Amino acid sequence: MGCCEGFVKIYLLIGCFFDAALGIACIVLSAYASKVDEDLFYKQNYKDYKKDFCIALYVLGGVTIATGILGAYGFLKKMKCLQSIFIILNIIYCAAFAAIFGLSIYAKNYINDQMTDSQCLSGDMADYNTVFEQLQGVWCNIDLLNATGSVSCPCLATNLSQWSDSELQQIRNTKKAFKQNTNWVPIPTETVLTCNYFIEYIAQQKADEIKLLEAVERNFKCTGVCSGDLVYYFNDINSGRPDNADGCYHQIRDKLIDWSGYIYIISIIIAVITFLNVFLAFVNCCIGNKPQNYSETKRVEQY
Repeated sequence: MGCCEGFVKIYLLIGCFFDAALGIACIVLSAYASKVDEDLFYKQNYKDYKKDFCIALYVLGGVTIATGILGAYGFLKKMKCLQSIFIILNIIYCAAFAAIFGLSIYAKNYINDQMTDSQCLSGDMADYNTVFEQLQGVWCNIDLLNATGSVSCPCLATNLSQWSDSELQQIRNTKKAFKQNTNWVPIPTETVLTCNYFIEYIAQQKADEIKLLEAVERNFKCTGVCSGDLVYYFNDINSGRPDNADGCYHQIRDKLIDWSGYIYIISIIIAVITFLNVFLAFVNCCIGNKPQNYSETKRVEQY
């Protein structure tokens, strides 16, 4: 019994340490999640969920650290009150993260079901892709709707070494206002954001879509959603070549799946650890009571 009791007590102290470590991890994860570009969440309620998630994770981290410290003190000093608090909070954590584990499975399946339209033929992604294709018609190009054929959004591309010869030929074949000097009217710009045509005819009408397209380009180093391009639109066109010319659809999908996978792994680890904490805390209570009862029985027999 002494060996078993020693193992339980050592594990519980380790479990308290794990609680504190998990609390720190939650705070770090909250800080990391808060830095995720808000414009990637294309609906306001998604942005609100993200904020609430970060706050909840931060608070949970603080409470979990306190639980680990109180638990360790309670088991070292054999204080039943603190041990009880440790057990109750770990039961809550176990149930909460078991639920999060289930939600992460649902989220992963939902992403796999929803992100199957790599051509952006319908849904929200189709709307964003349509706006990008509208930008393709004007950035570094001639406004074909303009009877005079005047340039709508000429781009100033001075760092041509970022593209291969074949890519430059492809760009010049499709973009008639791809310029290397400022001797042009209107004056070429490095991003579509400073193009007068864009500001007057697209920016205000498609503000939400533009925010997401800009965030996608900024975070994934590619352009568009299902349609892509060899040049940047919102980053400086001379800052380098996009990682691919096929759009950012797969990068977006992979990032969402990665996040759901991280939550899946973290939640199951925490659920298992907190379950073991609760189980062995109860075992410790039983072990702690038995010697006392045994001694009382021996004293009665001797009397």
